[in-house]
Amino acid sequence: MVERNSAARHWAVLIGVNFYPKVEGGVCSTEECLQGAVPDILAVQEYLENAPYPVDIVTLTATAPDDPTLRKPKEDFESWPTVDNVVQSLKRVIKKAKAGDYIYIHFSGHGVKRLSEGLSNKNLALVLFEDEPHYRSYLKGSDLRSCLRSMVRKGLLVTMVLDCCFSGSVLRNSQAVGTSIRAIEYDAAVDNDCPSDPWGSLFDLGNISRESELQHEWLVNPEGYTILAACGLDEKAFELQSSTGELRGGLTQFLLRALTELSRRNVQITQESLYNHICARLKAVWGAQTPRLYGKRGVSFFGELQNYSVTPLIPVFWRGDSPNSDGSVRRLYIRAGDAHGVSKGDVYDTYPLGTDAGDSIRLRVDVVHSLHSEMVGFTYATRVNNIRDGWNAKLVRSEAEHKIAIRMTEEAYSYAKDSVEPDRLQFVRLHIGNENREACQFNVELNHSRQYCMYDGSMELLPHFEPFSIDTPNADVHLLYILQRLASYKYLENLGIERMPRPSLQSREQTSTSFADSFTLEAFTHESEANRNGPGGPFHINHGDSWSLKVENHSKKEALYLAFFSFTSSWKIKDLTVPVGNNSFEEIRPATDTDRSQETIRLTMKVPEGQTSCKDVIKVFLTNRPTLFPALNLDKDLMHHPRTRSARETVDSGIGRIPAFLTALSGLYRDTSGIEQKSIEHEAWSTKNYIIYTSLVN
Repeated sequence: MVERNSAARHWAVLIGVNFYPKVEGGVCSTEECLQGAVPDILAVQEYLENAPYPVDIVTLTATAPDDPTLRKPKEDFESWPTVDNVVQSLKRVIKKAKAGDYIYIHFSGHGVKRLSEGLSNKNLALVLFEDEPHYRSYLKGSDLRSCLRSMVRKGLLVTMVLDCCFSGSVLRNSQAVGTSIRAIEYDAAVDNDCPSDPWGSLFDLGNISRESELQHEWLVNPEGYTILAACGLDEKAFELQSSTGELRGGLTQFLLRALTELSRRNVQITQESLYNHICARLKAVWGAQTPRLYGKRGVSFFGELQNYSVTPLIPVFWRGDSPNSDGSVRRLYIRAGDAHGVSKGDVYDTYPLGTDAGDSIRLRVDVVHSLHSEMVGFTYATRVNNIRDGWNAKLVRSEAEHKIAIRMTEEAYSYAKDSVEPDRLQFVRLHIGNENREACQFNVELNHSRQYCMYDGSMELLPHFEPFSIDTPNADVHLLYILQRLASYKYLENLGIERMPRPSLQSREQTSTSFADSFTLEAFTHESEANRNGPGGPFHINHGDSWSLKVENHSKKEALYLAFFSFTSSWKIKDLTVPVGNNSFEEIRPATDTDRSQETIRLTMKVPEGQTSCKDVIKVFLTNRPTLFPALNLDKDLMHHPRTRSARETVDSGIGRIPAFLTALSGLYRDTSGIEQKSIEHEAWSTKNYIIYTSLVN
């Protein structure tokens, strides 16, 4: 066990297991051993040791001995990743760390899906090393959840990385050359010998037998921690050959190289941006694995807590070589499509990490797919081939079909024109002047006190807007933020309502019908009142009562991905997917011949303090591919925005500058088979709004 820097406010517990001996009939086999798990952990340890802040590090590893018949790792016993050593290390952190400290837990090794009688098939475990007789043990998901709950209750900010998978019996599958899979078959004998309560009396475990009910409570307090997993429950996590020829965990490899590049450039980090770019890089290098991000976005062990801007930067990636094996030319994509509000003809500037937008290359959207979009040069002279995977794309001009009409009087515009440029506002059609025939949803005027005032379409003062003086420092920047915020809110609320989803490269009827038939949605306040007020409501409920949505996936081939958001009357958009277990989407696995695949989400509706009633619009997105909706997270008050000149850099014509992250990985597995392109072309999505009125009980 290696421990350093005990006075740190950053704590790390690193666990890596290469050595998984299997003894049968007295013969020791190493077929289930890994190669890259321990190197993963040692590389993470080296990165943390060179961090600009002190980190208290505990490292537990099991390296295969030169002679496997010895059945002991190379490390000393106190450094073995056994259940007892892992538990004691985590208890030590909980005891010594103080509220507000950052905790990092990284596991590289095998995962397993426990199949004991009476347990949900979602009850997962990490496979640790143990001495004889089994030479392995399970750290159960329920026990790990209890540990995380205790950390959160103490006010610790936790980041966990799981570079493993839980897909089960995969070892007999054929594998690509230069890879291995981080999953192992379940062993009931190992499970039965694992301690029932490895934590002793330190934690309140609650009722851990309710696995099927607790699957949505896996993230007990999303304000406090984040889990970055290598893949979904039924997918495989791979060890990939690095540029040096060694096998390393795919997730850890991409994560570390990205962080190393960021450290050199002194760029601040958020979990969501890091995850977004890891996904983009994995698509470019190895399309068979999609990481998952669970928990609270913005909480980062590697950076500081960050607020969210109106619209994030979007990663860029290439598909295929030039030319492809079939003679086609490679394509350039952004990781956003029709479901994210992208329109054909939208203009983006793209540039590499750490450079100013002034060094950008301009692109426009040529083909809009459901979840991705194909990009081409803005002109024939554009240097598109200079663009690299992982560059940032920032919207410059939107060609959205249904923009939000906003009117500003000439007087009001004259004081804000240096920042409020009509052509650079996303989703906005700006009318300047007192005379216009189009009805506008928002109106900006100056009052007699020379304050900016915002009115709705009926010329009533906009709720939750506070007039502010034109003499306020950088008032034009603040007004720019508010205009973009309101337009984004209304456009995203209406997304999919005013226009049909556009399936890519297939007939709209064929794809829309097939995808729409693959699921059903049922909303209700009580079981007996399902859809009483029609498919989308409105629903009228009392303060404190629950509203439920039941989703069923009818497909036996594809998973369904669900994301849902609350559009509140205070101009906030809240990501409701976070509290039920996934930062970006809830995965609903395919149905089987014997089991239906259903999920029910229950929301407790409450009236904000000081009000007697409120209206919420619950917007549900369903896709057949994992995707992110980072733009749909406006959880700050409308008037919450820094009014300093530095805010100009973060707003930049209404487009929030969320840092983008790239890693200059040289990929051994460049996918030129066209499989990923086919996947993009078969993307599909759907969305639905539910209107809920909540009132205080008289």
